[in-house]
Amino acid sequence: MSRKNRKILLAILIVWAVYFVAMVPFYLFVLYPLQNKAIIAEDNISGAVEKNVIATSINRSKLSELIEKDIEQSKVLLKKFMHESSDVTDLTFAFNEMAKELGLSGFNVSNRSSIKFEQIHGCRHLSEGRMNLNFKADFAQFARFIQRLESFEPMIFVDNFSISLPRNTRDEKQLNDASILIAFLVNKS
Repeated sequence: MSRKNRKILLAILIVWAVYFVAMVPFYLFVLYPLQNKAIIAEDNISGAVEKNVIATSINRSKLSELIEKDIEQSKVLLKKFMHESSDVTDLTFAFNEMAKELGLSGFNVSNRSSIKFEQIHGCRHLSEGRMNLNFKADFAQFARFIQRLESFEPMIFVDNFSISLPRNTRDEKQLNDASILIAFLVNKS
């Protein structure tokens, strides 16, 4: 090898040695700590992701439990307002019992055989039923009967009522003709 080639080779080796000597401290003091920080950050991120997945699944299960609880509460609340279609015929018996307890005379339910059901707009499983109740009572009995109807469960709405004036105002025990139109919600499903 010629002297010139040796100088070039020596220059290349010196450059490589300087580069290597410069790279070792750079790696030890810059890249290695960054690599460790990157590993620690990756572990923290993966731990946070796992915690997030666990928290999300817990939140989903809690949310589904809350939704199920709300649905059950809604069903209980709806039962206070809605009559089942199979139970509508039992209403007339319940009203007859109330009339007997309050001493109403001549009690009858008109349209008993054909209770009117009307579709409620926008409700597929809900309709409105109506009945007309006719009887003879004094004013106090009439008021107590309306009060009992309004506290009936499932709920009944007193849509319209009338009571005739007494024929003889001096007779306090005179019975008056009374009529009450009630409405109620019926579950058709």
